[in-house]
Amino acid sequence: MLSCFFSSFYYAYIAAFLDNLNQDGMDLLQYLEKITMLTFIFDLIISFFVDYPYPNSEEVEKSFLKLASMYLRKGFIIDLIPIIPFYIIINLTFVDVKYARLAYLLKLLRLPKGIELINT
Repeated sequence: MLSCFFSSFYYAYIAAFLDNLNQDGMDLLQYLEKITMLTFIFDLIISFFVDYPYPNSEEVEKSFLKLASMYLRKGFIIDLIPIIPFYIIINLTFVDVKYARLAYLLKLLRLPKGIELINT
């Protein structure tokens, strides 16, 4: 949950001030971003194994293939987008700043999952 909060503020900050950023003080934030990405990768892997209840039943699905299939259909893309290393793609391709901002805003797609964690 902490990673989700950090990423929501960090990516919004980067998207807003991308053209005015200097490297002073950014090393710590980039280090924290890498730790956040590792937690998102771990969450992505764990999500393939999370049980879910059958509709209109109290039984729980435990078959790995069905769990993986359900996760790939429901939440995989939203969990995959935040772990794409846009900063590497941006630096290698010299993308215009407005498109780089859009890439960082795409990482905020995971924010509703963090809000869902708070509500449970």
